[in-house]
Amino acid sequence: AVISSSPDVVQREAIAAKFKELVAQGASPQEAALQAIKLVRQSAAGSAGRSAAEADMASPAPLSAPPEEVDVLCPGGPYTCFICTEAKESFERFLPHRCSVMPETLCCRSCFVAWVESQIDGDSAAIKCCHCDSTLEPAIVSRLVDAEHWQRYCSSALHRTLKQDAHFIWCPKCAGGGWVDANQPLSKCGWT
Repeated sequence: AVISSSPDVVQREAIAAKFKELVAQGASPQEAALQAIKLVRQSAAGSAGRSAAEADMASPAPLSAPPEEVDVLCPGGPYTCFICTEAKESFERFLPHRCSVMPETLCCRSCFVAWVESQIDGDSAAIKCCHCDSTLEPAIVSRLVDAEHWQRYCSSALHRTLKQDAHFIWCPKCAGGGWVDANQPLSKCGWT
């Protein structure tokens, strides 16, 4: 038997994939979600009749420059991680971004990653630095955490953004969702 995906599922998967791509390019989750929705809607609505050249002209430029792939230089000697309290060598000094103030104490990379992952596990809307309380950019989060946590971070950010869209409705029965037209009935799965 051939199993086919419904158009809503295919569209939702396309939006999620585009969202992840835009966040990895450095877009904020809010920008990425709105842009992903717009691009997938445009693609579904009008790409069939356009030439390749027209499609290329319509595709947006990256929202920002690619993120820097290196940690911030953090000079100094040996230190003690303020989270695990283990002694660390000077080459283990670590800051993933430029803090608003140079922290007086540092934590090691594994503790910083655990801090970020715990915020993702707690479904925090903004991932904060444990040193300066600044919100970390998605590009920084993506290079610190494992694939499972990155997936969860992207999914949560996309869900939060979709909740703000008045035309997007989540189905309480099947956990799916989609955009609705006020002139059309809401139920496709029998739940009202």
